[in-house]
Amino acid sequence: MVQLMTALLAIVYLIASSVIAYVMLNRFTWRGRASWVLMGIGFMVLALILQVIAQEIPILMVILIHIKEVVIGGASLITGLILGFVKSNIYLVAIYMGLMAGGVFQEVFKYLAVRGRELKSALYIGYGFALVDIAFAIASVVMSLLVPVSVNLDTQYQYIAVAPIISLVGLATQPVVSFLFHPGSSMLLKAYQTVNRGGLRGA
Repeated sequence: MVQLMTALLAIVYLIASSVIAYVMLNRFTWRGRASWVLMGIGFMVLALILQVIAQEIPILMVILIHIKEVVIGGASLITGLILGFVKSNIYLVAIYMGLMAGGVFQEVFKYLAVRGRELKSALYIGYGFALVDIAFAIASVVMSLLVPVSVNLDTQYQYIAVAPIISLVGLATQPVVSFLFHPGSSMLLKAYQTVNRGGLRGA
């Protein structure tokens, strides 16, 4: 019951944050159009689809390199190969995943989304990008209810108890980060395009 109430409060908080962010954008900047927000959502979804595919390339390469062993060993061997690869290349994997997420697909698609549009549209396109982040956060909360995780609190695993606290802090700060970062970076990209109109022909 406590978990359900916590999840419901988290979902209400995420939705309320999204509404408040939109109202504040309209109140303190420019009035936006729904089409700009939908455009941002569409470009973000496309970026995430390609991002997921690109992020799986290293794992696919590992499987292809060991295809004979995989055919013989089956699913259990695949899991072992992937875990072994990730553990032995943890920093490279983390850097690659981060670049694919923030450094490549999302920002490239954000750049394309704001190109050739008026300045104030960039703010709401960025808001649309942020809404997809919030949707994923809501989905993760719902999944935590559908797939409960039992936590072993033996003395050697006491550190696991901090995980819910970290999750709550991340959940609390995500709307702030998303609604500042995505609209802000969209505006920066649009400003860059405008300044460099002759070079990249962005505006």
